[in-house]
This record gives sequence, structure tokens and C-alpha cells, in this order.
Amino acid sequence: MIERSFQFLGEDQTKQLLEANKKPLVPSIRVNTLKIEYLLIF
Repeated sequence: MIERSFQFLGEDQTKQLLEANKKPLVPSIRVNTLKIEYLLIF
């Protein structure tokens, strides 16, 4: 996978991509308002 990124993006952008993938994700919750009633959300 890294080899393909290197071929497609080049060295600098591949390094940036790998560094960005090291950062932990911020937890979040999404609500599908089409499947839940408004009063249950708030």
C-alpha cells in the first residue's frame, strides 16, 4: 500500500499521509434524523 502511495503521490505527500494517519481520531456521534424522532434527540 505504501509503495502504491509512493508511486501515485510521491515521497513528500506519502510521508505527509503517513504522519496524518498516526494521529488519533476524535470520537464523534452522528444521528440519522430521518430514522429517529426529533423529541428523542433533545
